Amino acid sequence: MVIEQAAALVDVVVDVQTKALDEPFTYSTGGFGSLPVGTKVRVPLGGRVVSGWVVASPAHAAAAHVVKPLDEVCDDASIPPQAVELARWLRRRFACTFREALSAVAPRTGQPSDRFTFTDKSANSDIIATILERRFGSKSFSSLAAARALRAAGEKHPLGEIRGHLRELSRAGILARTTVQTQRSARAPQAPSLAVLVDATAVKGSAQRRLVEALADAGGSLPLLEARRRSRASAAVARAAVVAGAIALRDSSERPERIVDLETGAPLVPTPDQRMAVDALDAAFARGTTTALLQGITGSGKTL
Repeated sequence: MVIEQAAALVDVVVDVQTKALDEPFTYSTGGFGSLPVGTKVRVPLGGRVVSGWVVASPAHAAAAHVVKPLDEVCDDASIPPQAVELARWLRRRFACTFREALSAVAPRTGQPSDRFTFTDKSANSDIIATILERRFGSKSFSSLAAARALRAAGEKHPLGEIRGHLRELSRAGILARTTVQTQRSARAPQAPSLAVLVDATAVKGSAQRRLVEALADAGGSLPLLEARRRSRASAAVARAAVVAGAIALRDSSERPERIVDLETGAPLVPTPDQRMAVDALDAAFARGTTTALLQGITGSGKTL
């Protein structure tokens, strides 16, 4: 559905991981009124509804005729306006997308989730309440589960509208509403793994052989990530090598102290593009302290 261009407009950066959608889209706030910068919203995009952040409140839309309305204003914690400006700077400074920069500054705290339970089934004269009571009975349900149940029954409504209706039913005493605080589980810090050569004859396949050879060249052990990098081995290859008995994984603190004689290898010869970058960096550092960003796809020669 589209509506005529309204005075209350917002520019929204959608939370979709693609550079093709990096610029903000303009939406009407509809019945939500004025929204501050940093508000988390859900908006229609193509044939789906996605999350995004308000980054500006333009006076006029870029399009000359119609804009789409917001689907929902989320209960998630907003991004402070100062953090939105920081995200703009991050985007310019580090050549990332606006969405990546906003994700970096967005609050990481657990968000509240409303759940509803029917308490007065005799008052279900409302078609939405009737459908939901038949579907869930005395079980608790979320607004998202309610939207799925209504859609299955042929009642299609925006999620924001459904949430508002559920809260009205709660105020009327038909539903009991509880708020559950969800917390993101934090992973316990793990010590870096050390890959240790055990039996080179137990390897199975060329990928495991490259991994074992990298360990042998390093004196028998390496941090696992470094061993994988040198041998171009995946995590699955490393796990298979452990199962085969070719290598073992230990806590990196178990690595013995030892002195390694570093051999001087062949001199590195930069490509023309690398030489251009090196010369530019040398010239910049000659003028004083500087900061530079090397931008390029994997394999383009950023590492010499």
